[in-house]
Amino acid sequence: MSKSEHNTEDLGQGYVWRIENKYGAGPYNGHGNINILVNAYFKRRLGLQSTKMDSSRPNVLDDPSLSGKFNHTWFCGFRTLAEYKLWFSSYVVRNLLKENGFFLALYMVNKENTVHSVQQSIFKRDNATLVGVYDCMQPFVKSAPSSGNDRSREVLRFRRNYEAAIL
Repeated sequence: MSKSEHNTEDLGQGYVWRIENKYGAGPYNGHGNINILVNAYFKRRLGLQSTKMDSSRPNVLDDPSLSGKFNHTWFCGFRTLAEYKLWFSSYVVRNLLKENGFFLALYMVNKENTVHSVQQSIFKRDNATLVGVYDCMQPFVKSAPSSGNDRSREVLRFRRNYEAAIL
Protein backbone atom coordinates (compact mmCIF):
# COMPACT_ATOMS: atom_id res chain seq x y z
CA MET A 1 0.00 0.00 0.00
CA SER A 2 1.37 3.39 -0.91
CA LYS A 3 1.41 6.61 1.04
CA SER A 4 -0.61 8.17 -1.77
CA GLU A 5 -3.57 6.14 -0.54
CA HIS A 6 -3.26 7.61 2.96
CA ASN A 7 -2.69 4.38 4.82
CA THR A 8 -2.72 5.49 8.46
CA GLU A 9 0.16 3.21 9.45
CA ASP A 10 2.35 4.42 6.57
CA LEU A 11 1.84 8.10 7.35
CA GLY A 12 1.97 7.84 11.12
CA GLN A 13 -1.22 9.93 11.10
CA GLY A 14 -4.84 8.95 10.89
CA TYR A 15 -6.79 9.50 7.66
CA VAL A 16 -10.16 8.11 6.71
CA TRP A 17 -11.93 8.47 3.36
CA ARG A 18 -15.72 8.75 3.48
CA ILE A 19 -18.52 9.09 0.92
CA GLU A 20 -20.97 11.72 2.15
CA ASN A 21 -23.15 14.61 1.06
CA LYS A 22 -23.25 18.22 2.22
CA TYR A 23 -25.39 17.21 5.19
CA GLY A 24 -22.72 14.77 6.35
CA ALA A 25 -24.90 11.76 5.57
CA GLY A 26 -23.55 8.68 3.85
CA PRO A 27 -25.25 6.92 0.96
CA TYR A 28 -27.03 4.38 3.20
CA ASN A 29 -28.41 6.53 6.05
CA GLY A 30 -29.32 10.09 6.91
CA HIS A 31 -30.62 13.12 5.04
CA GLY A 32 -30.39 12.63 1.27
CA ASN A 33 -29.36 8.97 1.40
CA ILE A 34 -29.77 6.82 -1.70
CA ASN A 35 -29.86 3.46 0.06
CA ILE A 36 -32.79 2.16 -2.00
CA LEU A 37 -31.07 3.01 -5.30
CA VAL A 38 -27.69 1.54 -4.32
CA ASN A 39 -29.22 -1.65 -2.92
CA ALA A 40 -31.46 -2.05 -6.00
CA TYR A 41 -28.40 -1.78 -8.24
CA PHE A 42 -26.41 -4.38 -6.28
CA LYS A 43 -29.42 -6.70 -6.05
CA ARG A 44 -29.91 -6.58 -9.82
CA ARG A 45 -26.23 -6.62 -10.76
CA LEU A 46 -25.13 -9.31 -8.34
CA GLY A 47 -28.32 -11.36 -8.50
CA LEU A 48 -28.85 -11.06 -4.77
CA GLN A 49 -32.12 -12.45 -3.44
CA SER A 50 -32.41 -9.71 -0.83
CA THR A 51 -31.22 -6.15 -0.42
CA LYS A 52 -28.64 -7.33 2.12
CA MET A 53 -25.18 -6.54 0.80
CA ASP A 54 -22.85 -9.32 -0.29
CA SER A 55 -19.92 -10.44 1.87
CA SER A 56 -17.47 -8.04 0.17
CA ARG A 57 -19.63 -5.13 1.39
CA PRO A 58 -20.82 -6.21 4.85
CA ASN A 59 -23.16 -4.09 6.90
CA VAL A 60 -21.09 -2.58 9.70
CA LEU A 61 -23.16 -4.59 12.21
CA ASP A 62 -22.28 -7.81 10.35
CA ASP A 63 -18.55 -7.03 10.12
CA PRO A 64 -16.91 -9.08 12.91
CA SER A 65 -14.13 -6.52 13.46
CA LEU A 66 -16.55 -3.62 13.90
CA SER A 67 -19.94 -4.88 15.09
CA GLY A 68 -19.27 -4.76 18.83
CA LYS A 69 -17.82 -1.25 18.63
CA PHE A 70 -20.29 0.51 16.32
CA ASN A 71 -22.96 2.88 17.63
CA HIS A 72 -24.46 6.27 16.64
CA THR A 73 -21.23 8.16 17.46
CA TRP A 74 -19.26 6.29 14.79
CA PHE A 75 -19.28 6.90 11.02
CA CYS A 76 -18.24 4.54 8.22
CA GLY A 77 -15.39 5.14 5.83
CA PHE A 78 -12.28 3.59 4.30
CA ARG A 79 -8.64 3.44 5.28
CA THR A 80 -7.45 3.85 1.68
CA LEU A 81 -8.69 4.86 -1.74
CA ALA A 82 -8.18 1.24 -2.79
CA GLU A 83 -10.78 0.13 -0.23
CA TYR A 84 -13.16 2.83 -1.49
CA LYS A 85 -12.67 1.66 -5.09
CA LEU A 86 -13.34 -1.96 -4.11
CA TRP A 87 -16.53 -1.07 -2.21
CA PHE A 88 -17.85 1.26 -4.90
CA SER A 89 -16.26 -0.61 -7.79
CA SER A 90 -18.99 0.13 -10.29
CA TYR A 91 -18.86 3.23 -12.48
CA VAL A 92 -22.67 3.22 -12.38
CA VAL A 93 -22.77 3.41 -8.58
CA ARG A 94 -20.06 6.10 -8.37
CA ASN A 95 -21.95 8.13 -10.97
CA LEU A 96 -25.17 7.62 -9.00
CA LEU A 97 -23.39 8.95 -5.91
CA LYS A 98 -22.06 11.99 -7.77
CA GLU A 99 -25.40 12.79 -9.43
CA ASN A 100 -27.07 12.71 -6.01
CA GLY A 101 -24.63 15.17 -4.42
CA PHE A 102 -22.15 12.79 -2.79
CA PHE A 103 -18.42 13.39 -2.71
CA LEU A 104 -15.29 11.77 -1.34
CA ALA A 105 -14.28 13.41 1.94
CA LEU A 106 -10.87 13.00 3.57
CA TYR A 107 -10.75 13.24 7.37
CA MET A 108 -7.73 13.44 9.65
CA VAL A 109 -8.44 11.30 12.71
CA ASN A 110 -6.82 10.22 15.95
CA LYS A 111 -5.99 6.53 15.92
CA GLU A 112 -7.91 5.96 19.16
CA ASN A 113 -11.05 7.20 17.38
CA THR A 114 -10.66 4.81 14.42
CA VAL A 115 -11.23 1.07 13.97
CA HIS A 116 -10.36 -0.76 10.75
CA SER A 117 -11.55 -4.04 9.30
CA VAL A 118 -10.54 -5.66 6.03
CA GLN A 119 -13.17 -3.86 3.90
CA GLN A 120 -14.06 -0.71 5.84
CA SER A 121 -13.36 1.52 8.81
CA ILE A 122 -15.35 3.36 11.42
CA PHE A 123 -14.34 6.63 13.04
CA LYS A 124 -15.68 9.29 15.40
CA ARG A 125 -16.31 12.19 13.04
CA ASP A 126 -16.89 14.61 15.93
CA ASN A 127 -13.23 14.13 16.81
CA ALA A 128 -12.01 14.30 13.19
CA THR A 129 -11.01 17.19 10.92
CA LEU A 130 -12.29 17.42 7.36
CA VAL A 131 -9.17 18.18 5.30
CA GLY A 132 -10.38 17.64 1.74
CA VAL A 133 -13.42 17.14 -0.48
CA TYR A 134 -13.01 15.42 -3.84
CA ASP A 135 -15.08 14.19 -6.77
CA CYS A 136 -16.12 10.59 -6.07
CA MET A 137 -15.77 9.75 -9.78
CA GLN A 138 -12.11 10.79 -9.97
CA PRO A 139 -10.29 9.80 -6.78
CA PHE A 140 -6.78 10.58 -7.97
CA VAL A 141 -5.49 12.37 -4.89
CA LYS A 142 -1.73 11.92 -4.48
CA SER A 143 -1.17 13.26 -0.96
CA ALA A 144 -3.06 14.68 1.97
CA PRO A 145 -3.48 18.44 1.92
CA SER A 146 -1.78 20.30 4.74
CA SER A 147 -4.96 22.32 5.29
CA GLY A 148 -8.51 22.02 4.01
CA ASN A 149 -9.22 22.70 0.36
CA ASP A 150 -11.78 25.32 -0.71
CA ARG A 151 -14.55 22.79 -1.14
CA SER A 152 -14.03 21.38 2.36
CA ARG A 153 -14.39 24.89 3.79
CA GLU A 154 -17.63 25.36 1.81
CA VAL A 155 -19.00 22.07 3.14
CA LEU A 156 -18.10 22.99 6.74
CA ARG A 157 -19.80 26.41 6.38
CA PHE A 158 -22.92 24.77 4.96
CA ARG A 159 -23.07 22.22 7.81
CA ARG A 160 -22.67 24.90 10.49
CA ASN A 161 -25.51 26.92 8.95
CA TYR A 162 -27.67 23.80 8.44
CA GLU A 163 -27.13 22.59 12.02
CA ALA A 164 -27.87 26.07 13.39
CA ALA A 165 -31.13 26.19 11.42
CA ILE A 166 -32.40 22.80 12.65
CA LEU A 167 -31.48 23.27 16.31
